[in-house]
Amino acid sequence: MALSPTLLTSLGARVLPAAIAGRASPVLAMGDRLLTGTDERAASLRMAGFAFSIRIASAAIGFLSQIVLARLLGAYEYGIFSVVFVAALLSGGLACLGMQTAALKFVATYRASGDLE
Repeated sequence: MALSPTLLTSLGARVLPAAIAGRASPVLAMGDRLLTGTDERAASLRMAGFAFSIRIASAAIGFLSQIVLARLLGAYEYGIFSVVFVAALLSGGLACLGMQTAALKFVATYRASGDLE
């Protein structure tokens, strides 16, 4: 199913009052270009929006799971879980030792110089 190039603009004209639809039409047109655009900017904005929505959903799931665990476990058990969880997060963050940053730097440097091999 292909999206109409004026999906948000036509939806705004039908749903919103005329005064608000007139003022919102530039924003809705920008949303249409984002959703249906085929250029690199629209594609990268779509991918960034998708990644951002995944991060938001992950944070919401993490927040809700902490509430459920706090309700199910007692104070002592939840305290032990929290200490172990924080220790795992800290050790996981330190385990990389900056390798991602080094890889980004050196791959970009080698790609710019043409010396990838």
